[in-house]
Amino acid sequence: MKIIKLFVIHILLLSSFQTFAEELRITTADVSTPENTDKTIELTLNQYNSSNYTRTFAILGGADANKFTLAGNKLTFIATAFEARSDATYRVNIKATVSSSFWFGKKRDD
Repeated sequence: MKIIKLFVIHILLLSSFQTFAEELRITTADVSTPENTDKTIELTLNQYNSSNYTRTFAILGGADANKFTLAGNKLTFIATAFEARSDATYRVNIKATVSSSFWFGKKRDD
């Protein structure tokens, strides 16, 4: 008989422990885009980039959130006529979530 046990462990980094960990940041390459052209920006994290971790991103809002779409780690700026604004700065709030699961198995023959 084989018995396999699966343990899913979720570790929550509490604020009191954050001094021991580097701050998690979303990073991108420097970007600029021509007027009236969609621009796709690849989002990455400054840590947790191995295949052992699942990284997800979500748009939480922001003054210009309606000008962006998000699919996986691809943030797309929707084509815009820049003359319609007094500045060329666009703001969107993005949340990054990192998760991981580990399993441990032991083979037993009874």
